[in-house]
Amino acid sequence: MQYIQQLIAIQKIYRNISEYANTYEILRTTTHPNIVRIFEMWLETPAAGHEYKFQSPITEEEAQHGVLFMQLEYCNHKSLRHWLSSSERSTSQGINLMMQVAQGLAYLHSKDISHRNLIPENVLLHKEPSGKLTAMVGDFGVITEILETIQEGREGYFQSQHVS
Repeated sequence: MQYIQQLIAIQKIYRNISEYANTYEILRTTTHPNIVRIFEMWLETPAAGHEYKFQSPITEEEAQHGVLFMQLEYCNHKSLRHWLSSSERSTSQGINLMMQVAQGLAYLHSKDISHRNLIPENVLLHKEPSGKLTAMVGDFGVITEILETIQEGREGYFQSQHVS
């Protein structure tokens, strides 16, 4: 067995477990440098006293009493919100970070995925030893697949509830 040494992040989820489970199903095959990768997901149920690999769909009881764990790509430099309030920011770096966020969102949209909660806290930053910052869109608890982008209204426009 071969092991890869890589830092990861573990996110522990107590609420909206069904939504996060849906997220895993949607994002498990996506790879983009500006999207936080989800490597694995598992569920612990206190009543059963054990953990197991995630299998969708989860039951209503699991959603109410379980704790979901997500193994994510590690980002070592906090969030865009933190960067915005720091003294290390610059206009050119901000433009570069926003271009990276736009590239990540364009990738999601090309896969018919809508994030629906894009805020500075949900854009994580990774800083290379060279000092280069990479913006990564994360926290996918409320993403949805865009099954039909136009339901009412004019062709080519999203309804307001699809825009975030």
